[in-house]
Amino acid sequence: MNRALRNRLVFSLAVLAVVLAVLSGYGDFRQAAYCNLVFPFLPPQRGIDRLLSCSNVAQRILSGLDQVEDIPASVEGWRVYRPKGDYARILVSVEKDREALVFYPRLEGEGASIFVFETPWKKRLVMLEGKERQWTPIGEQYSICLYCTDNGWARNVFPVSLEIVLDGKWTELWHKDGKIFF
Repeated sequence: MNRALRNRLVFSLAVLAVVLAVLSGYGDFRQAAYCNLVFPFLPPQRGIDRLLSCSNVAQRILSGLDQVEDIPASVEGWRVYRPKGDYARILVSVEKDREALVFYPRLEGEGASIFVFETPWKKRLVMLEGKERQWTPIGEQYSICLYCTDNGWARNVFPVSLEIVLDGKWTELWHKDGKIFF
């Protein structure tokens, strides 16, 4: 490797290290690197197709139930939130005592989308887009990375506010016993 190329490489790595250090603030460097440089470009993290029977996630719905219909699902014991119009926002507080949560959104159609943001920063944690004439499967688990929330690297338990946006008539959020996250 010639000297000029090596110097450029060292300079580029030094600039990258400075950028990552600034992005990390006072938090964890690895968390800042992953959540700012890798996580935004990952596809939605899908899990297995299985509805869990119960949730041990401490959570409380803060607002938005007036914007949705709460109807029985096709699976016994489960219910579905659907927007009353074309759009609904549900705000939920969860205890961050783990690095990830599972939830059960469903959608169909090119205009349908479901987002999960950490509030009040509007940091996007999940983005799903519908496909024409194709519902996502019942019971398909999607993961929410709590590690990438503000101070998500910390090991202590603290509340995180999550905003779920159901955008489109053919969007659903499945829940059981008043629990959205599992």
